[in-house]
Amino acid sequence: MKKRNHPNVTKALILLLILPMIVFANQTVPRVGAEETEKTEQTTEETKKAKESTEESTKKSKEKDETKESVTEESTFIGPREAGEVEEEIKLKEGERFTVPNEEGIERRSEKVQAQQSKKKQARAPQSFSGDLIEHHIFDLADHKATYGAAIAQANDDYNTVHGFNPLVNVQEVTTYAQFLAAYQTEAVTKIIMKNDIISPANVGTIYKRESSIEIDGQGHTLELNRGNLGIADADPINKAVFHIHDVVCSQNARSNNDYSSGYQAFINSDGYNETNVASSTVTQNWYFRIGNVSTAMLGPANQNCHIPGGFGALDQAEVTFYGFNKIHTGKTIFSCGSVVVEENTVLRTGIYSTIGFASAPANRIRYVPHFWYKTIDGESTGKSREFTQQKNSYVYFAAGYVSLTGGQPYRYSLTIHDEFSKITVDDGAWFNVGTNYAFYMDTATLKYTPKEQEKRFEAKENAKVNILSYLGMTGLPAIVSKDAAKNRKYTLDIDMNKPEYALFFGFRSQSVYFENYQNLFVLNAPKIFELGQEPFARITSLNDGKLQVLNSDINFYRSTGGLGSTFDYGAQDIAELTVRGSEWNPSNVTNITSSDLGLQTRLNAFTPVLRARLNNIGQKPMVKMNYITDAQYTYDARVVTGTTVTGKFDDYGMPIFTETPANASQVRAEFTDTRTNVRGPITLTGGGIASYTDTQFQIAGKEVEARAQMIANSFWSDTEKTTVLDVTPPEPIKVTGNKISDEDTNLSATVEPNAKVFISVNDGTPVAAGTANGAGAWSYTIPGGGYNVGDKIQIFLEDTTAPLPGNFSQTGLEHTRTTDGNRNPKDGDVTYRDATFKQATIYHVKKANEVLTFHIRQMAVTPDAPIKEIVTPKNGYVTLKNTNDVTFDIQVKSGVESTGTPGDSQEAPFKDVSLLIPDPDTNKFLDLSTVIPSNYEYAGYAVTDTNVNHQFASASTGNYQYDFSAGVYEKWITIFIKPNRGANDTVGLYHWDYELNKFGQIK
Repeated sequence: MKKRNHPNVTKALILLLILPMIVFANQTVPRVGAEETEKTEQTTEETKKAKESTEESTKKSKEKDETKESVTEESTFIGPREAGEVEEEIKLKEGERFTVPNEEGIERRSEKVQAQQSKKKQARAPQSFSGDLIEHHIFDLADHKATYGAAIAQANDDYNTVHGFNPLVNVQEVTTYAQFLAAYQTEAVTKIIMKNDIISPANVGTIYKRESSIEIDGQGHTLELNRGNLGIADADPINKAVFHIHDVVCSQNARSNNDYSSGYQAFINSDGYNETNVASSTVTQNWYFRIGNVSTAMLGPANQNCHIPGGFGALDQAEVTFYGFNKIHTGKTIFSCGSVVVEENTVLRTGIYSTIGFASAPANRIRYVPHFWYKTIDGESTGKSREFTQQKNSYVYFAAGYVSLTGGQPYRYSLTIHDEFSKITVDDGAWFNVGTNYAFYMDTATLKYTPKEQEKRFEAKENAKVNILSYLGMTGLPAIVSKDAAKNRKYTLDIDMNKPEYALFFGFRSQSVYFENYQNLFVLNAPKIFELGQEPFARITSLNDGKLQVLNSDINFYRSTGGLGSTFDYGAQDIAELTVRGSEWNPSNVTNITSSDLGLQTRLNAFTPVLRARLNNIGQKPMVKMNYITDAQYTYDARVVTGTTVTGKFDDYGMPIFTETPANASQVRAEFTDTRTNVRGPITLTGGGIASYTDTQFQIAGKEVEARAQMIANSFWSDTEKTTVLDVTPPEPIKVTGNKISDEDTNLSATVEPNAKVFISVNDGTPVAAGTANGAGAWSYTIPGGGYNVGDKIQIFLEDTTAPLPGNFSQTGLEHTRTTDGNRNPKDGDVTYRDATFKQATIYHVKKANEVLTFHIRQMAVTPDAPIKEIVTPKNGYVTLKNTNDVTFDIQVKSGVESTGTPGDSQEAPFKDVSLLIPDPDTNKFLDLSTVIPSNYEYAGYAVTDTNVNHQFASASTGNYQYDFSAGVYEKWITIFIKPNRGANDTVGLYHWDYELNKFGQIK
């Protein structure tokens, strides 16, 4: 599958974008109460010192970025995940990374500025970094400044050089409003530095109409002009003037509904300006406005309102440049201007927040509330290009904001860029996110002046991200409107997108693109992801005399009303050209749809009725999302989806939210290739698009399992996805040489898993490192102190070294085996994990190397009441001890008499002391005792005690005695009982003189 069909939609870039009139809506913003505002920090030094002061932090930030691991391979969209995890919505803010290109200089200027720029030394290249956006806090002002501070300081110097402005000529530090006012009113002052919050008295109005260049450095403080604004007067038309405001929180102290309807106007140059004045002012045409790190205070129970109920700047015909990190929210049109430049690496978020309804307001005020309003340009105005230029890797989010519908429908149409612009450019890697009701709206019937720019162009360059989603909640809202209700102006809009990363156009209850004017053109060339859709489904576009072209892309066509999760009705790959002409895709006229692929052309023209839900290149082939696989499970699985779909929503950071469409068994089948190269499949999917296989053996850790899926209808195969089997299994427990440890051992050795680390715990103490096995698994260890003591408990752990487990992999069940570096034998008993059992670390108890055993043995002949004639009473007994190592000991002991009839006739025999040296008693643990029975006698049993006791026949045990060394008692008193086997009147045979002749070994 081609990369363009399925890029990682979880990746997100973030940088600034700026447009001449901005409106926010329904966006999450920091909560700021009536008495608190956003504070930022900026150096109090001059521009040169500002660069130097950020050098160290920039260096550290770059070093951090260079060493940080990318996490996209483990992101929730493309990487493996735990089985059973549900991923319904994918937000692009998760796991995104980007690299800022090494572009130099400030690109967008008027023609005069560009000529000056070409003669001067190029600016230092902006810094670059890559990594996870959320991790880098690219939506955070402080982190953005730490990353780009030095580059911004250099860009400010370059900007001043180009425009011939030196802000360091006359710098004034101010701490009060009176000081601020005096400095602003003094034309000779070139820079104002705010040392704390500046709050004006009530109703100050236009504080002064300034006509010479000024820089206002807010140092992160609040500038609150209560019902006031910073006035602007005509500047020198030859030298022009610069108005630079940065690092400041702006406020006009709006705190109630009345404040929104009682004459509040723009924060900059508001004299006589309001939204009903559509005629273009000339006051600011000779000014350059530069805005960076600027925000506006918010208030209300849900931050619905902002402290600036009017716009931010009435900057008609002027060029406005944005840099840094900006969040600008106002109650009405944010900017009117001539042209806009959003510099590289800039973040710009704007919105219109107001709870006030203007049911009685003029119609155009109710209907049109643009973020940037381009008005008529006269003469050599600084903004004469009428362009909106978003430079590389910048990020913009225009939101619809919070707008009450009480008292009518105020601000029903929340616009982004309106009227007299000539060209919009979204450069390489830049994000252009629009969540307003209309991204662009052009309708001459609603304007009170004649538009001069008849040909308009929207150009998105390679890898640009254009996401235009109509704000949900209003009815009949296309994403882009080019309209001429009077049918007499005939101006056009050309949309040209060449190899964009994303091109998403999503209308709400209306078309994604609505063309009514003459010969509008929309071209998508080789988009990696594109979507033209709307919800609820009806038709994609209204083209009239316009034309839509999709070039060099896969094509999916939907005519179903089944919702976002429905499957496309027809799909084709690698289509060189698809052209749709006019009349709202009326298939009754086959010439309206043409294609380089005749099959696609025929199919699209054959579809009836006219019901066109979506057109995209998402989900042409199935996509496999592999779950994590460990070396301790027999069953593994993966999820299969047929694509991703836009939801028509943004997350809190303006990133479009996608949802996945799981495959079903009638659409897709799957197969796996395991770590032993066995192909398992075809596999029928179960609910949720799950493909599962149960093996009879574990997969090999460190090797890859592959999966792919195939569309049944057209045999399209997905890309092959792979996941490396995770090693969670500890080594097999150790078995030391001899499988025992004695008090005389000074070294231990074993053959274990190659390269395994060994840890030893003595008497349940903390395991201590005891070396590492070599590549062949050989391990040896010298015991500290020359050996262990008898009775010590020695537990030996083996631990392997593995790659870290992914951050989103659940380690539940591995608490007793997983360490920082790998897997270790469990301490307390075996551990069962999934389908495997991890054996406990081996335990040894230290034994004596050679055990000495002492037996005290005698023999007693038991006689009856009546004496048996001619039976000889033995004087000695003969005992045999046989060890389990086949060693036999013959022992002669004393023999006595126990008279059962007349106790007085008993003759006690002394015990014979026998000491035996038994090697390896753990192995040779048993001694069997037997006796040589003399003639006319038989074996009668034995008695044994741990102490010296006069044993009686009455307590004798039957059978032969067996001693067990494991009992731990190494001294025994033993009596062997024999008794005559003849009756009183039986004839007795001759005495066996062999008793005297046999030689028995004696152990002393």
